[in-house]
Amino acid sequence: MPGRNHHAEHHKYAADRRPPLWERVVAALSVLMVAGLLAYLFHQVIAGDGLPPDIVVEIVEIRDSGEDWLVVFEARNRGGETASGVSISGELSRFGIVVESSQVTLDYVPARSSRRGGLFFRRNPEEASLAVFASGYAEP
Repeated sequence: MPGRNHHAEHHKYAADRRPPLWERVVAALSVLMVAGLLAYLFHQVIAGDGLPPDIVVEIVEIRDSGEDWLVVFEARNRGGETASGVSISGELSRFGIVVESSQVTLDYVPARSSRRGGLFFRRNPEEASLAVFASGYAEP
């Protein structure tokens, strides 16, 4: 029967075109890894780790910017939730008295992430005691 042999040959040809076993195993493992990663990320977005924002500010550099002095900082959120409207304050003090202050608001600092910004001062921050710190945030 010509139809039967043709069907058997077609089936044999299709079986020969299947990828090797090792390729199928690697593909299955890849799908499982991607699915696991997506599930983990989804869980982090939904549940987080429950820790509130924890903003730590570090001075990156101080530079003369013409009429002003620029203090570049990095605000790092070590907490598990995003903070929005993050207020960063800087104070120059001499002999314990604040002689100048500056403030900036960062739109947001995601959990376990950082953002850079700058504060301008009229006085040279290197000639006074400089403190730069997070002074507030809002929940997004």
